Amino acid sequence: MPTTTMLDQATAMIENTWGQPIEALEVVGVRRPSEDPLLRCAMHTRAALAITDSAVTVHQDRLHALSRHGYVPDLCPLPGCVRGHHRHPAPSRGGPGR
Repeated sequence: MPTTTMLDQATAMIENTWGQPIEALEVVGVRRPSEDPLLRCAMHTRAALAITDSAVTVHQDRLHALSRHGYVPDLCPLPGCVRGHHRHPAPSRGGPGR
């Protein structure tokens, strides 16, 4: 069972408060934004949540792709590591103070 997201909760709250489906409220908010400033604010907040929800979904999909069984990333997450081969530090040039 999927969990309820903040976007789903905001949508339900807006629909319950104004007593109309979100699609109808979007039309009202665009055509007559000055009639109900609170609706405009709620719809703006919902739009921001929709963008955030989409970004989270994309990042979760990437994370699942990177963490699937048998996957070997191109770059090693450890500093100085490239495909399992450690780079050795450059030899010192010697001399005083170096």
